[in-house]
Amino acid sequence: MFCILVVGLDSRLSALTSLKTVAFILAILRLIMELYQLYSRKVVGYFNDWVNWFELAEYISIIVFLVSVERNGCFCPQTWEWEVGVVSLALSWVVLIAWLQVMHWMGLYVTIMLRIIVSFSRVAIFGVLLVVGFGLTFYLLFYQPPQNETMVNFGRVTVKQSSIFFLHRMLPVPSAVLCVLFCQ
Repeated sequence: MFCILVVGLDSRLSALTSLKTVAFILAILRLIMELYQLYSRKVVGYFNDWVNWFELAEYISIIVFLVSVERNGCFCPQTWEWEVGVVSLALSWVVLIAWLQVMHWMGLYVTIMLRIIVSFSRVAIFGVLLVVGFGLTFYLLFYQPPQNETMVNFGRVTVKQSSIFFLHRMLPVPSAVLCVLFCQ
């Protein structure tokens, strides 16, 4: 578990608290703007754009993360809180790329990058299917179940012991000599 204890360091605590407050206010304002956009575009028109889905998820995850992390002057996020923070950071990058696509000097590069990512994901899905399909086939083709060594040895010893027993009955040779000859 990750924990930053800020006891006795008033300057760091105030900086962390003020940064948290600014991020919280900005997330609330952006969420209000998204809700206004939802109202003005109507629900169906708003959810047709994939960027709106990412923006809503981003602002909600930021608010959940900021509300839940600080307890008693200690920045100690639990596992689920840390995961919500990581998801909000990843969503922030996706929204930043969507915003850069609107700018005329950067939009072409972002569009090309998105097309490359879509093409690569199609090829990667096909490649994963091929690798899994052929890998599973060859694994099953060349699979050799492990042999139980104790059962094989036990069977061999039993056969040897019975042979020695019968040879000892038929030949006038001591069993130790027969065991040295046949037990190797």
